[in-house]
Amino acid sequence: MFKRWPAWHWSGLNRHGLTLRGLAFVPPQVLRLQLWQQGVHLKTTRKIQQKPMRGKRLQHWQLSFTKAWASLLGSGITQLDALKLMIDQAQHAEVAAWLRNIQQALHAGVPLHQSLKQCGAGFTEQYCRLVEVGEHSGQLATVLHRLASQAEARIAQAQAIRKALTYPLIVLGVALSVVVAMLYFIVPQFVEMYAQMGADIPATTAYLMAISDTLQQPRSWVLLASPLLLIPVIRYLARAQGQNLQINRMLYKLPWLGAQLSRQHLLYDVATLQLAYASAMPLTEACELTARSSLSAGFKSHWHSCARLLAGGASLHEILQQNPYFDGEALQRVRLGEQSGRLSEQLEHLSTSWATLLSERQQTFIKALEPAFLVITGGLTAAILLALYIPLFQLGQLVG
Repeated sequence: MFKRWPAWHWSGLNRHGLTLRGLAFVPPQVLRLQLWQQGVHLKTTRKIQQKPMRGKRLQHWQLSFTKAWASLLGSGITQLDALKLMIDQAQHAEVAAWLRNIQQALHAGVPLHQSLKQCGAGFTEQYCRLVEVGEHSGQLATVLHRLASQAEARIAQAQAIRKALTYPLIVLGVALSVVVAMLYFIVPQFVEMYAQMGADIPATTAYLMAISDTLQQPRSWVLLASPLLLIPVIRYLARAQGQNLQINRMLYKLPWLGAQLSRQHLLYDVATLQLAYASAMPLTEACELTARSSLSAGFKSHWHSCARLLAGGASLHEILQQNPYFDGEALQRVRLGEQSGRLSEQLEHLSTSWATLLSERQQTFIKALEPAFLVITGGLTAAILLALYIPLFQLGQLVG
């Protein structure tokens, strides 16, 4: 169980008799003293328990923090003043704790990138390293804006995929529920009828009846719930492919899905490389950072080799030719960027074109899911009905 964070909604009166309301993360006894020092008389408090910041909520907060931090720094406010404003406006106890950790670290002289890494908010190594580059180059606000844009695009893409998949999955769930209901409720009625009539049962009908009998058993719902076990398996494979080269290669060999997965990983890596290089990081260090941030074990090895060969004097487009996932157009863009001194711009154009192409392919696949699900479930329903009525047709022929 994750720890829940206590917070208190409060209301009070100021010197002018106006009602003020807010959210506090300290007990009412401490809150009363703090408000009294501000000239506010505490009237009521209501304790609540806030869920921990995990998953999508954490991602959205990190994006919000990055955008707010970049905006405040761009306006000329110092880091400590910006943090104080953000702490005062925090709407979650855990967020306030993270911000106070950063504030205390900065007061102690710890650099911002190390403060972010140690605060407990789950900032990635890539994020902290790019913040460090921004600190050293004096372009922190610019780097933060780029990080926010990259995170915003990634979140928007994930939301679009989830939204597009919702309806086809509902259709599939309803259709499979109808099939299961037929096996559980309708088939037993036919079984009883055929038993009373003493009819000969064909093999297909007998097999269907056996499935129905299995569903009548007390433990049958365990079998129906077994597909849910795929969820932890898929999550394990998603995590393991970043460390295990064999699993990574196995997933890339899957029909259609493997090509989409490899392109998605490569798009993420190129976007990271572009962001790092555009933030004034040397290209060799940008490749090393890309390697550490990569979601693919195979691409991790590739980017480490890329950094090593770059340090030896090789050009980037020559190195990328050794990677079969880079096509001719991508290599041409990289070569043009190196020769013109505009590598960052060419990598950005490459990332944009790949993102558009990948999105179009995903949308095409998702649109094809709904009719495919309907055809599959329609075929199953037709097969069940046909298997049930074959003995009736045979009896009709005998009577005739």
